[in-house]
Amino acid sequence: MITVDAMKKSSETDQIPLKWVGMEKVLVPVHLELAGVKSNIIAEFDIFVNLVNPSKGIHMSRLYELLIQYIQRESLSLAGIRGLLENLVSSQNGLSTDAKIGMSLVLPVTVKTLKSEKNYFKSVPLQFSFIFNSAAVTTEMKFRLDYSSTCPQSAALAHQLTIAELEKHSSFSGAELTSWYAQRGFIATPHAQRSELDLSVVLSNEFELGNFADVFLGIEHALGTPTQGIVKREDEQEFARLNAANLMFCEDAARKLTVFLKTAPQLRSGQGKVSHLESLHSHNAVAYFEF
Repeated sequence: MITVDAMKKSSETDQIPLKWVGMEKVLVPVHLELAGVKSNIIAEFDIFVNLVNPSKGIHMSRLYELLIQYIQRESLSLAGIRGLLENLVSSQNGLSTDAKIGMSLVLPVTVKTLKSEKNYFKSVPLQFSFIFNSAAVTTEMKFRLDYSSTCPQSAALAHQLTIAELEKHSSFSGAELTSWYAQRGFIATPHAQRSELDLSVVLSNEFELGNFADVFLGIEHALGTPTQGIVKREDEQEFARLNAANLMFCEDAARKLTVFLKTAPQLRSGQGKVSHLESLHSHNAVAYFEF
């Protein structure tokens, strides 16, 4: 029987180095432990090495085998993924010097309602990028967070109309004015919208998956107007109060986030984009920032 091996057929172009070679969208089950609770989830991996020495191609199956060995051996951790990178390079027998892993998964964050003291979950899709280069590892994390924003200018204009209407009834006693306003209702309301933060951060090597909830909740606290899951009447009323107390242009949101993220432990640097999905306009108001 004749054995044919395409890897042994060389050509002049085999000398050309390649930035990354590997596989994308590898779906595997992983063990995850957060706050002492163990769970099984599906994570998606992209696994690459560079190709710098002459060869028809890399030993691709070895990348897959090393990933499977890792997830079967231990619970998922960022430190574990960082450790896997060097093994990917070693598996190529001198063909590679660098490695890259992309990882996508959905992480639950436990959140408490504003007033009714009930717990609910926010499921946050996370994307990680690990790059091994010159014996050092760079780790980046990306995610999206939504929040509410009420336009300061709209609030000011609504307030102006309300004052003008109240001045027409300046002769009323306090009780008469209260009764009139209770029956009259709002003169005008400011416009608010669901808004989005897209964030990309460079992590320190001390950052772990268990730290993510602190960052997520810290961002929500810095903005002051997080979107809600389950709500009772008292929660919705508190949400309305918070929006009035935290009026924001997109510029305001970007600056609040810059201040918080600069002081957040285990975040080295990053950049973000806030988008206020306008209810007044059919376009979005957007601000970019760095920290």
